[in-house]
Amino acid sequence: MADVSGAPVKKFKVIFKMKIRLSGLIYALGVGFFVIDRALKAAALGLDGSLGAKGLAEYTLFKNRGIAFSLPLPDVIFWPAALAALGVLLFFFVRQYRRRDPLLPPLLAVVIMGALSNLADRCLVGATVDYFLFFGRSAVNLADAMIIAGVAAILIVSQRQAAGPPAA
Repeated sequence: MADVSGAPVKKFKVIFKMKIRLSGLIYALGVGFFVIDRALKAAALGLDGSLGAKGLAEYTLFKNRGIAFSLPLPDVIFWPAALAALGVLLFFFVRQYRRRDPLLPPLLAVVIMGALSNLADRCLVGATVDYFLFFGRSAVNLADAMIIAGVAAILIVSQRQAAGPPAA
């Protein structure tokens, strides 16, 4: 694992400490984005109309009563599927946290926070509150971005971990 000087072990410790700091930053960003998303949703619910210029993007209220892309899904199917998906995410979070993996748990936490924000809308409003409308058609919110960015980062980190450390 290390030669007499201990250089590879020292390098590993430095990299691990950097990952620990990065994980703390990811948790903090996730909480911050969650709070901003909830505030933007509350503000959007109070809107009478759009605040943005029509065209590329505008800040407005759009209640998505369906799932992704406003596809309709009855509540009798939605809630069991959503709770099962949340359960799977929580399972993987606990599993990775117990393995003391420094990056996957905070990335999973970002996805979970985004999902919880959208599920809170379903409970409180009866629909997911979207507030950014692009091209007059595609409505999204910050929670959606948290989910997409978190999943993308998980895939990248997992792929790198599976590939192993770079050859020296």
